[in-house]
Amino acid sequence: MTLQDIFDALSAGELSQISIGGQAAGVINKENRAKLLPHINMGLTALFKRFRLKEGELLIQLEAGRTRYPLISEFSQSVGGFSGTPFILDSANPFVDDLLKVEEVYAESGKQFPLNDAAHLYSMKTPQTKVLTVPADVVAKSMSLPDDFKTDTLRVVYRANHTEITFDPKVDYAYVDGSELELPDSHMEALLFFVASRVNNPMGMTNEFHAGNTYYMKYEQACQELENQGMQADLVGTNIKARLNGWM
Repeated sequence: MTLQDIFDALSAGELSQISIGGQAAGVINKENRAKLLPHINMGLTALFKRFRLKEGELLIQLEAGRTRYPLISEFSQSVGGFSGTPFILDSANPFVDDLLKVEEVYAESGKQFPLNDAAHLYSMKTPQTKVLTVPADVVAKSMSLPDDFKTDTLRVVYRANHTEITFDPKVDYAYVDGSELELPDSHMEALLFFVASRVNNPMGMTNEFHAGNTYYMKYEQACQELENQGMQADLVGTNIKARLNGWM
Protein backbone atom coordinates (compact mmCIF):
# COMPACT_ATOMS: atom_id res chain seq x y z
CA MET A 1 0.00 0.00 0.00
CA THR A 2 1.34 3.43 -0.93
CA LEU A 3 0.51 6.92 0.21
CA GLN A 4 -1.00 7.55 -3.22
CA ASP A 5 -3.48 4.73 -2.54
CA ILE A 6 -4.63 6.63 0.55
CA PHE A 7 -5.00 9.92 -1.33
CA ASP A 8 -6.96 8.20 -4.13
CA ALA A 9 -9.28 6.43 -1.68
CA LEU A 10 -9.96 9.63 0.28
CA SER A 11 -10.59 11.65 -2.88
CA ALA A 12 -13.05 9.08 -4.24
CA GLY A 13 -14.74 8.34 -0.93
CA GLU A 14 -14.60 10.00 2.46
CA LEU A 15 -13.40 13.42 1.23
CA SER A 16 -15.23 13.47 -2.11
CA GLN A 17 -17.60 16.19 -0.84
CA ILE A 18 -14.97 18.24 1.00
CA SER A 19 -13.08 21.24 -0.39
CA ILE A 20 -9.47 21.31 0.79
CA GLY A 21 -7.49 24.51 0.41
CA GLY A 22 -10.04 26.13 -1.88
CA GLN A 23 -9.97 23.28 -4.39
CA ALA A 24 -13.07 21.68 -5.86
CA ALA A 25 -14.74 19.04 -3.70
CA GLY A 26 -12.77 15.82 -3.64
CA VAL A 27 -9.67 17.31 -5.29
CA ILE A 28 -6.44 16.68 -3.38
CA ASN A 29 -3.70 18.43 -5.33
CA LYS A 30 -0.01 18.10 -4.58
CA GLU A 31 0.22 21.19 -2.39
CA ASN A 32 -2.78 20.25 -0.27
CA ARG A 33 -1.50 16.77 0.43
CA ALA A 34 0.70 18.47 3.01
CA LYS A 35 -2.46 19.36 4.94
CA LEU A 36 -3.46 15.70 5.12
CA LEU A 37 -0.11 14.23 6.17
CA PRO A 38 -0.44 15.19 9.89
CA HIS A 39 -3.86 13.48 9.99
CA ILE A 40 -2.49 10.40 8.23
CA ASN A 41 0.46 10.21 10.63
CA MET A 42 -1.87 10.55 13.63
CA GLY A 43 -4.12 7.82 12.23
CA LEU A 44 -1.19 5.47 11.68
CA THR A 45 0.04 6.04 15.24
CA ALA A 46 -3.47 5.41 16.62
CA LEU A 47 -3.70 2.10 14.72
CA PHE A 48 -0.16 0.95 15.53
CA LYS A 49 -0.82 1.73 19.19
CA ARG A 50 -4.11 -0.15 19.20
CA PHE A 51 -2.97 -3.16 17.15
CA ARG A 52 0.31 -5.06 17.28
CA LEU A 53 1.29 -4.34 13.68
CA LYS A 54 5.03 -3.77 14.01
CA GLU A 55 7.67 -4.92 16.47
CA GLY A 56 11.06 -3.68 17.53
CA GLU A 57 13.71 -5.01 19.91
CA LEU A 58 16.11 -3.41 22.35
CA LEU A 59 19.10 -4.96 24.07
CA ILE A 60 19.51 -3.53 27.57
CA GLN A 61 22.78 -3.80 29.49
CA LEU A 62 22.02 -4.13 33.19
CA GLU A 63 24.05 -1.87 35.47
CA ALA A 64 24.91 -2.55 39.11
CA GLY A 65 22.55 -0.60 41.35
CA ARG A 66 20.29 0.60 38.53
CA THR A 67 16.72 -0.68 38.52
CA ARG A 68 15.07 2.05 36.41
CA TYR A 69 15.76 2.07 32.66
CA PRO A 70 14.20 4.82 30.50
CA LEU A 71 13.66 3.38 27.01
CA ILE A 72 14.52 6.48 24.99
CA SER A 73 17.35 7.07 22.53
CA GLU A 74 19.10 9.51 24.88
CA PHE A 75 20.37 6.43 26.76
CA SER A 76 21.50 4.56 23.64
CA GLN A 77 24.95 3.93 22.19
CA SER A 78 23.91 5.51 18.90
CA VAL A 79 22.99 8.83 20.52
CA GLY A 80 24.78 8.88 23.87
CA GLY A 81 23.26 12.13 25.05
CA PHE A 82 23.70 11.67 28.81
CA SER A 83 26.69 11.63 31.12
CA GLY A 84 26.63 7.94 32.10
CA THR A 85 27.40 4.80 30.13
CA PRO A 86 24.70 4.06 27.52
CA PHE A 87 22.71 0.97 28.50
CA ILE A 88 20.71 0.59 25.25
CA LEU A 89 23.05 -1.43 23.01
CA ASP A 90 21.99 -0.31 19.54
CA SER A 91 25.21 0.36 17.64
CA ALA A 92 24.24 -2.18 14.95
CA ASN A 93 20.60 -1.06 14.67
CA PRO A 94 20.01 2.48 16.02
CA PHE A 95 16.93 2.98 18.16
CA VAL A 96 14.64 5.65 16.67
CA ASP A 97 12.28 6.25 19.64
CA ASP A 98 9.43 4.33 18.03
CA LEU A 99 8.44 2.42 21.18
CA LEU A 100 4.70 2.44 21.90
CA LYS A 101 4.42 -0.40 24.42
CA VAL A 102 6.71 -2.99 26.00
CA GLU A 103 5.35 -6.42 25.09
CA GLU A 104 7.90 -8.98 26.33
CA VAL A 105 11.21 -9.12 28.22
CA TYR A 106 13.69 -12.01 27.98
CA ALA A 107 16.85 -13.11 29.80
CA GLU A 108 19.93 -14.31 27.92
CA SER A 109 18.77 -17.88 28.57
CA GLY A 110 15.63 -17.20 26.53
CA LYS A 111 13.47 -17.28 29.66
CA GLN A 112 10.64 -14.77 29.48
CA PHE A 113 10.16 -12.57 32.52
CA PRO A 114 6.66 -11.85 33.85
CA LEU A 115 5.56 -8.32 33.00
CA ASN A 116 3.53 -6.09 35.33
CA ASP A 117 2.63 -9.08 37.49
CA ALA A 118 2.37 -7.79 41.05
CA ALA A 119 2.17 -11.35 42.39
CA HIS A 120 5.51 -12.42 40.87
CA LEU A 121 8.73 -11.65 42.73
CA TYR A 122 10.81 -11.22 39.57
CA SER A 123 8.31 -9.40 37.38
CA MET A 124 9.44 -6.54 35.17
CA LYS A 125 7.29 -3.43 35.39
CA THR A 126 6.48 -0.50 33.13
CA PRO A 127 5.36 2.32 35.47
CA GLN A 128 5.44 4.56 32.42
CA THR A 129 5.13 3.67 28.74
CA LYS A 130 8.84 4.20 28.07
CA VAL A 131 10.31 3.15 31.41
CA LEU A 132 11.27 -0.37 32.43
CA THR A 133 11.91 -1.18 36.09
CA VAL A 134 13.91 -4.30 36.87
CA PRO A 135 13.75 -6.14 40.23
CA ALA A 136 16.84 -5.47 42.34
CA ASP A 137 17.42 -9.21 42.71
CA VAL A 138 17.63 -9.56 38.92
CA VAL A 139 20.13 -6.70 38.63
CA ALA A 140 22.25 -8.09 41.46
CA LYS A 141 21.82 -11.72 40.33
CA SER A 142 21.08 -12.67 43.91
CA MET A 143 21.58 -16.21 45.21
CA SER A 144 17.82 -16.79 45.38
CA LEU A 145 17.33 -15.86 41.71
CA PRO A 146 16.60 -18.91 39.50
CA ASP A 147 19.45 -19.64 37.11
CA ASP A 148 17.40 -19.04 33.95
CA PHE A 149 16.58 -15.52 35.22
CA LYS A 150 20.26 -14.68 35.79
CA THR A 151 21.37 -12.41 32.97
CA ASP A 152 23.65 -9.50 32.12
CA THR A 153 21.38 -8.15 29.39
CA LEU A 154 17.65 -8.01 28.70
CA ARG A 155 15.99 -8.41 25.32
CA VAL A 156 12.98 -6.11 25.21
CA VAL A 157 10.37 -6.73 22.52
CA TYR A 158 8.11 -3.74 21.96
CA ARG A 159 5.17 -2.59 19.89
CA ALA A 160 6.63 -0.13 17.39
CA ASN A 161 5.16 2.95 15.78
CA HIS A 162 4.83 3.50 12.05
CA THR A 163 7.65 5.52 10.52
CA GLU A 164 6.55 9.15 10.30
CA ILE A 165 5.75 10.27 6.76
CA THR A 166 7.52 13.53 5.98
CA PHE A 167 8.39 15.54 2.88
CA ASP A 168 10.37 18.59 1.87
CA PRO A 169 8.12 21.27 0.31
CA LYS A 170 11.15 22.55 -1.62
CA VAL A 171 11.20 19.26 -3.50
CA ASP A 172 8.50 18.17 -5.95
CA TYR A 173 5.51 17.13 -3.83
CA ALA A 174 5.01 14.12 -6.06
CA TYR A 175 7.83 12.19 -4.41
CA VAL A 176 5.74 11.34 -1.34
CA ASP A 177 3.11 9.61 -3.48
CA GLY A 178 5.02 6.35 -3.68
CA SER A 179 5.87 6.16 0.02
CA GLU A 180 5.18 2.64 1.21
CA LEU A 181 2.95 2.31 4.26
CA GLU A 182 3.63 -0.45 6.79
CA LEU A 183 -0.09 -1.03 7.15
CA PRO A 184 -2.02 -4.22 6.25
CA ASP A 185 -4.77 -3.73 3.67
CA SER A 186 -7.22 -4.98 6.29
CA HIS A 187 -6.66 -1.80 8.35
CA MET A 188 -6.92 0.71 5.50
CA GLU A 189 -10.62 1.43 5.99
CA ALA A 190 -10.07 2.35 9.64
CA LEU A 191 -7.29 4.76 8.62
CA LEU A 192 -9.55 6.43 6.05
CA PHE A 193 -12.29 6.91 8.65
CA PHE A 194 -9.79 8.38 11.14
CA VAL A 195 -8.47 10.91 8.61
CA ALA A 196 -12.00 11.85 7.55
CA SER A 197 -13.02 12.38 11.18
CA ARG A 198 -10.15 14.86 11.61
CA VAL A 199 -10.74 16.74 8.36
CA ASN A 200 -14.50 16.97 9.01
CA ASN A 201 -14.05 18.24 12.57
CA PRO A 202 -14.89 21.99 12.47
CA MET A 203 -12.70 24.30 14.52
CA GLY A 204 -14.35 25.58 17.68
CA MET A 205 -17.14 22.98 17.72
CA THR A 206 -17.21 20.81 20.84
CA ASN A 207 -20.64 19.41 21.70
CA GLU A 208 -22.34 19.88 18.32
CA PHE A 209 -22.94 16.83 16.15
CA HIS A 210 -21.15 16.95 12.79
CA ALA A 211 -19.66 14.72 10.10
CA GLY A 212 -16.43 14.34 12.06
CA ASN A 213 -18.33 12.58 14.85
CA THR A 214 -19.92 10.21 12.34
CA TYR A 215 -16.58 9.26 10.82
CA TYR A 216 -15.01 8.75 14.25
CA MET A 217 -17.85 6.38 15.14
CA LYS A 218 -17.14 4.52 11.90
CA TYR A 219 -13.45 4.40 12.83
CA GLU A 220 -14.28 2.86 16.22
CA GLN A 221 -16.64 0.35 14.61
CA ALA A 222 -13.99 -0.64 12.06
CA CYS A 223 -11.42 -1.14 14.85
CA GLN A 224 -13.86 -3.19 16.91
CA GLU A 225 -14.58 -5.42 13.93
CA LEU A 226 -10.85 -5.98 13.43
CA GLU A 227 -10.48 -6.82 17.13
CA ASN A 228 -13.48 -9.17 17.07
CA GLN A 229 -12.05 -10.97 14.04
CA GLY A 230 -8.70 -11.37 15.77
CA MET A 231 -6.89 -9.41 13.09
CA GLN A 232 -3.22 -8.90 13.81
CA ALA A 233 -0.01 -8.86 11.81
CA ASP A 234 2.42 -11.54 10.77
CA LEU A 235 5.51 -10.08 12.42
CA VAL A 236 8.04 -12.47 10.93
CA GLY A 237 10.83 -10.45 9.32
CA THR A 238 9.81 -7.16 7.77
CA ASN A 239 6.74 -8.37 5.89
CA ILE A 240 3.36 -7.47 7.31
CA LYS A 241 0.48 -9.72 6.36
CA ALA A 242 -2.94 -9.71 7.92
CA ARG A 243 -4.01 -12.70 9.98
CA LEU A 244 -7.56 -13.70 10.80
CA ASN A 245 -7.70 -15.72 14.01
CA GLY A 246 -4.33 -17.25 13.19
CA TRP A 247 -5.08 -18.01 9.52
CA MET A 248 -3.37 -16.14 6.69
